[in-house]
Amino acid sequence: MASPGSEDALQHSEGLSLTDLENLPSLRSRSGSLSSTGSSGRLQLRHRVAQLMACVEDISSDDEIHEEVSRTLDEAFLIWGKKLKDKWQEFRLHLVTWNVGTASPPPDVTSLLQLNSLGTTTDMYVIGLQEVNSKITTFLSDLAFDDPWSIFFMTVLSPLGYMKLSSVRMQGLLLLIFVKHVHLPFIRDIHTHYTRTGLYGYWGNKGGVSIRLSLFGHTICFMNCHLPAHIENTEQRLDDFEKILEMQFEGEGIPSPLDHELLFWFGDLNFRIADYGIHFVRESINNRRFSLLWEKDQLNMAKKKEAFLKEFKEGPLLFKPTYKFDLYSDVYDTSEKKRKPAWTDRILWKVKNNSETSKEGEFPEEENPISISLTNYFSHMSYGISDHKPVTGTFKLEMKPLVSDPLVTLNAEGEWSAEHDVLIRYSAGPEFPSSAWDWIGLFQMNFRHVKDYVTYAWVEDDEIASNRDSKQVYMSGSEIPKMGGEFLLCYYSNNLQSIVGISEPFQIQPSQTPLEKDLPGEGSSWLQKPDNPGSGGTCGYAMEQTYGKYKMLLIATYPHVLGTNDTDIPDIALIETSLSYYKLSILRDFGVTVTGLGANGIRLTMESALTARDRVGVQDFVLLENFTSEAAFIENLRKRFKENLIYTYIGSVLVSVNPYKELEIYTKQNMERYRGVSFYEVSPHLYAIADNSYRSLRTERRDQCILISGESGAGKTEATKKILQYYAVTCPASQQVETVKDRLLQSNPVLEAFGNAKTLRNDNSSRFGKYMDVQFDYRGAPVGGHILNYLLEKSRVVHQNHGERNFHIFYQLLEGGEEDLLRRLGLEKNPQQYHYLVKGHCARVSSINDKNEWKIMRRALSVIGFNDSEVEDLLSIVGSVLHLGNVQFAADEQGNAQVTTENQIKYLARLLAVDGSVLRDALIHKKIIAKGEELVSPLNLEQAAYARDALAKAVYGRTFSWLVNKVNKSLAYKEEKFPGWRNTTVLGLLDIYGFEVFQHNSFEQFCINYCNEKLQQLFIELTLKSEQEEYESEGIAWEPVQYFNNKIICDLVEEKFKGIISILDEECLRPGDATDTTFLEKLEETVKNHPHFLTHKLADQKTRKSLGREEFRLSHYAGDVTYSVAGFLDKNNDLLFRNLKETMCNSENPIINQCFDRTELTDKKRPETAATQFKNSLAKLMEILMSKEPSYIRCMKPNDAKQADRFDEVLIRHQVKYLGLMENLRVRRAGFAYRRKYEVFLQRYKSLCPETWPTWDGRPYDGVAVLVKHLGYKPEEYKMGRTKIFIRFPKTLFATEDALEVRKQSLATKMQATWRGFYRRKKFLTMTHSAITIQSWWRGTLGRRKAAKRKWAVETIRRFIKGFIYRNHPRCPENEYFLDYIRFSFLMNLKRNLPKNVLDKSWPTPPPSLCEASQLLRRLCMQNMVWTYCKRISPEWKQQLEQKVIASEIFKGKKDNYPQSVPRLFINTRLGREEINTKILQALENEALKYAVPVVKYDRKGYKARARQLLLTQSSAIIVEESKIKQRIDYSNLTGISVSSLSDNLFVLHVHCEDNKQKGDVVLQSDHVIETLTKTAILANKINNVNINQGSIKFTVGQGKEGIIDFISGSELLIAKAKNGHLTVVSVSWGSLTLDPNQHSAMGHMGHVPWDVPASGSALLSQPFPQLELGTGLLQP
Repeated sequence: MASPGSEDALQHSEGLSLTDLENLPSLRSRSGSLSSTGSSGRLQLRHRVAQLMACVEDISSDDEIHEEVSRTLDEAFLIWGKKLKDKWQEFRLHLVTWNVGTASPPPDVTSLLQLNSLGTTTDMYVIGLQEVNSKITTFLSDLAFDDPWSIFFMTVLSPLGYMKLSSVRMQGLLLLIFVKHVHLPFIRDIHTHYTRTGLYGYWGNKGGVSIRLSLFGHTICFMNCHLPAHIENTEQRLDDFEKILEMQFEGEGIPSPLDHELLFWFGDLNFRIADYGIHFVRESINNRRFSLLWEKDQLNMAKKKEAFLKEFKEGPLLFKPTYKFDLYSDVYDTSEKKRKPAWTDRILWKVKNNSETSKEGEFPEEENPISISLTNYFSHMSYGISDHKPVTGTFKLEMKPLVSDPLVTLNAEGEWSAEHDVLIRYSAGPEFPSSAWDWIGLFQMNFRHVKDYVTYAWVEDDEIASNRDSKQVYMSGSEIPKMGGEFLLCYYSNNLQSIVGISEPFQIQPSQTPLEKDLPGEGSSWLQKPDNPGSGGTCGYAMEQTYGKYKMLLIATYPHVLGTNDTDIPDIALIETSLSYYKLSILRDFGVTVTGLGANGIRLTMESALTARDRVGVQDFVLLENFTSEAAFIENLRKRFKENLIYTYIGSVLVSVNPYKELEIYTKQNMERYRGVSFYEVSPHLYAIADNSYRSLRTERRDQCILISGESGAGKTEATKKILQYYAVTCPASQQVETVKDRLLQSNPVLEAFGNAKTLRNDNSSRFGKYMDVQFDYRGAPVGGHILNYLLEKSRVVHQNHGERNFHIFYQLLEGGEEDLLRRLGLEKNPQQYHYLVKGHCARVSSINDKNEWKIMRRALSVIGFNDSEVEDLLSIVGSVLHLGNVQFAADEQGNAQVTTENQIKYLARLLAVDGSVLRDALIHKKIIAKGEELVSPLNLEQAAYARDALAKAVYGRTFSWLVNKVNKSLAYKEEKFPGWRNTTVLGLLDIYGFEVFQHNSFEQFCINYCNEKLQQLFIELTLKSEQEEYESEGIAWEPVQYFNNKIICDLVEEKFKGIISILDEECLRPGDATDTTFLEKLEETVKNHPHFLTHKLADQKTRKSLGREEFRLSHYAGDVTYSVAGFLDKNNDLLFRNLKETMCNSENPIINQCFDRTELTDKKRPETAATQFKNSLAKLMEILMSKEPSYIRCMKPNDAKQADRFDEVLIRHQVKYLGLMENLRVRRAGFAYRRKYEVFLQRYKSLCPETWPTWDGRPYDGVAVLVKHLGYKPEEYKMGRTKIFIRFPKTLFATEDALEVRKQSLATKMQATWRGFYRRKKFLTMTHSAITIQSWWRGTLGRRKAAKRKWAVETIRRFIKGFIYRNHPRCPENEYFLDYIRFSFLMNLKRNLPKNVLDKSWPTPPPSLCEASQLLRRLCMQNMVWTYCKRISPEWKQQLEQKVIASEIFKGKKDNYPQSVPRLFINTRLGREEINTKILQALENEALKYAVPVVKYDRKGYKARARQLLLTQSSAIIVEESKIKQRIDYSNLTGISVSSLSDNLFVLHVHCEDNKQKGDVVLQSDHVIETLTKTAILANKINNVNINQGSIKFTVGQGKEGIIDFISGSELLIAKAKNGHLTVVSVSWGSLTLDPNQHSAMGHMGHVPWDVPASGSALLSQPFPQLELGTGLLQP
């Protein structure tokens, strides 16, 4: 049996293959056997499987084949459903409901919107809020302007690419929808509605607001409700919800919310937990036994009773009840009321299933056109602004798009700029309901909503009416933003009230011409629009105007942010000028403070950020009030780190915290913002340090250096890269300079490959110290460079800790090297094959792409200047190190080491270009020269392994030094002119290890920490020196600063003869068996009395517990560090056996030959130890740094896990301590916390003093003196220097800044009033001038039109009069106009007065010239009306009319009672079949009965009246007496019919009497004589045989006998036998009779009769009783 779901399983059923199933039209669903995923596939399964299903139903359920066929069909549906699902649209929706309790928005909603976890994968955000500013005053204000919550969410989501699609606001309720731009063309039919259920339905914050829309053709409704509170109001809640459902979109022609395909119901539904007491509820919550409470949840209970609620679904309530909490906590109500917690805030949804509406036996077109799944559903306990916690639900919608193409496609043609008009090309679909009010808007990327356009263009009527495939619209260049940027176009449909088309993003080029604006001023410059309007920058475009000494900034703002709809009035910003920049503040209630530099964009000043110090901390630690508190220091770091502000100053020192994520603060735009700006005028940044050093280098012609320090993983290397990138972008350029820039930048990947490695703390840790000098020429362009390297960690080549890797280059070579290269080097791609690469058990790292890094490194080598031969030699050395690690030894019988891996020796000999046998011997023997004699001794296994590793370290270490020298040659500055002159300046970058404290600290940590001691000593000296110099230059008394002088520690390490390094060297050099232990004993003996040195032997009893016997402890400036002496001597000696040196010196590899100089073999002087080399190089570095003006960058890492947004306070405190930051701060704060030049200080704060505002004409010194006196500064709070003011306490500066913020409000009012008055007056004058111009033009136009009209009227009247005079003449030019007018007038009159029907004889009188034409038209009109009438006649009515025509031919004008029969309809019979005896019917069964009527028969002899029935068939007339046929008269024997001309009802049927069967003529009387005779005449075809006699009628009684009937007029009807034997009939005249209206009831049987349609001639058809005069031509048109 095949497995379910396999193709074999589908083909198992005979006669039904997989191919058949994919092509089947449709199939009926068996209950419970089909997956819902295949429901949409049933649209295409019908005819082919119908026969199969019939067979399946006939098979017994016990049959094996039944199970097989069922399984096969189920699997087919599953596969088919999955196939169709692939074409479905997946849509992610995040829904928020929150009762905010009239609170303001929180500072951060990252977790609420799940921006970290979901990122921008969410397609739509739906946010429903309750109790939003429900106070009446606030509500009315929010109705006029956008409410703060809308602005807040727009500010958060618009930078991520979301636009506010729609919103609806009712007092207390707010519903917002944000959607990605890409989905806008597929969202249509947006409608909003709200329903109040509060006080009498007119007021209150209870009710519901809804937004419905069509998404990809599917209808979705979102309903945010706030239902009545209190536990006993369950019924009212349900009633209110039903009311909301009924009233939503009522009367708008929109389906009810329940009729939408998907309905979301959410909000503060106020359903509580019934029955249980508060203690039980809280105990269940504390134990997270939520299931106990679900049963008594009122909403769940209501679902069991209310049918309409059962359709709603909800996720599991696996979170704590969301109500009621104390404010700003996650503790339930602790007030006296102690309200019971409840899940009041809920999210439910309902999917409409089409199968419910389909009839039984029918196939639904699509059972589930849209499916929904809940990804997560929980509450957020961290938000405490109200007594409710927000609840969020993340949904995944899957739907088959019914709308796959936008209604309109559009794109920007050509290059766009403000220099010229631009073209937009668009095309609309065939079903698009276009409108003349449609428009195309230009939007900046990340726009907030549809009104947020920069400019727009109307779509013209003629273009809309066009049926061409493509249309075009032009947009004026004057409306295009002059600063350029990234934009997109949107097509807005007025009919659909939504965006129906959106273009791809495109660039607008910046304008090359200055802005011309019709405003007073000497000059103007535009500021760039910020990336995130309303969140720390201006809210639109800004233009600076200069008026002599004054400056004003006009800011065209976004009205929805500022709370105004008047977009014509710019906002006023206060301009404060200084020498090179200005600062401005938007004068609005929300108090945004911004600074700018002309076209360089918007910048935040340090002072401006002080207003937000409670949230984001201070930008300079010097401004911390409690500067001695480490906790305050760390808290300030935490605040800034949380806001992604990773840089903070300590005076001129920059503290950087690694964010472990990409931040958009290193763009070229940011580089330009920091370029040429004073240090404190911008927010802290790496670029500020770089630019400040560069400007000092340029202006003072003094060498600079930037010292970057920090732990591994703190971001030192990245900081160095960013600084080099900054110089590469901002410095002047030329062909030579570009080459140097490229080499400077490309040196990084080369040195990182050979000198960096993965450690436990950093995936790209620099394992060497680097100092780089960058040379700049007189123009400030980089022209050369030089690199010094310090203390490469060579031990990493042969050993790595667990979780660490060797240097990157080994892995890059194996992963990225070409096959041919690896073959030449004898290497394999698997790093597990090499002994030196497996010790860390971490060959591959997910964050490192070795293959890609290899490509970058190879490209960098070529840029630096390596040729192919040099690259080959370099990589041969790298490969040789790997092979060297795989050399293995074994002991012979004497215990001497022997090489067991000959293959590795061969590779080494080839790669190192040495003799293989010599190398082999050198690895297992040691050569010693004693008294001029060479002694060779074999090595044991341990010694051989040491020799091998020593060779590997020596080869790699010296190769790295050669590589640095090679890079230096490439970067060397070639002086072209005046080579003896020093025409360059140098800027140094020191990227060196920070203070290291590990669990196990060895020789490397000792050297590193010694280096940091020296740097700290230098830092303190230079900082105090610069402070003292500034105080002296400003004339302020210098107060000595107490600080820890770490010279005592530096002396402990480096002092001659007594220092630790000297003792270590001495122990390494002395004869005898020197070990690490003897070194420690020597230390204890020599420096035992030093206060900063401690060992186990020297420590007290308590301290010994933390010190090992082979450890010593140094008290550094940053704290105590314990070092293990194990390996100190070996690492310090760094010895390489002589015979190995000789072998390397004989190498033919050019690089090895340069690395191992032959002079080493002849030099009898012992080489310097590693510690001494490091001490000497460090001393040279100090000399270099002392000769330069330093800047400092202290790098820190927030956590060890390398995770973004995680702040580990313990780790931070550790780094603050070991970087000496608190000591730095204390030294910097020993004097004054804040200092500024008088001009800058006065310019910023002059508005606080009436005497200095608006201008100060005296010296800045005097102005500042007046200002601080007015502000009430105390003498101990400040000092006045020669050029600067010094403020001692930060609180003084904070108070001044706060006062400025308050002052801005009053300034704003005054300046706005002045500007608005000026602007309105100017606008009024402009409009007045425009109105006068337009009026004069219009009056002229009207005058010309009136004159032309009068001239036309005169000429027309003249032609008309002349035509009238010549009207009787033949047609000529004089009368042609008149005659044409007469004809036209007649025809127009005839058109308006045509006859309405054939009976209407009216016709307009024609002019003489049109009489003939009038007659023809009248005839045609009559024929047309007759034809029209005839076409409308039904068959029944036609038969009626034919009979009436015949009656008219026979009786009209001949019989007196004929006119009375005309309005009476002839009916088919006067007797029903039930009135005729059944025997008669049986006798006539072969003959169709055409007509039956009751009659009175008069005997032939006595004229006795007898009641009879007259039956007419197709062949005969039959007289019947009850069940007996009295007489049958064949129509062939009927010779005629006689009737009198009077109004009687008698008639005689004349019968041919030759046949004895006939009894003679028959005398009959009928009440419907006209009808009866007409039908008889028609059936017998005796129309011309009806005789109408005057006076008497003769008839045959029998054979040869005749009878006579005499007719006379009388006053009453009488029929009797006269004395003369005649039958006398007295007939009454019709005028004396009254017509019974009931006689007309028969007319109802014919239905409605169109009496107004003419029949013929002059007959008049009118209702209700028309008089018919029908002619013989009735049916002729």
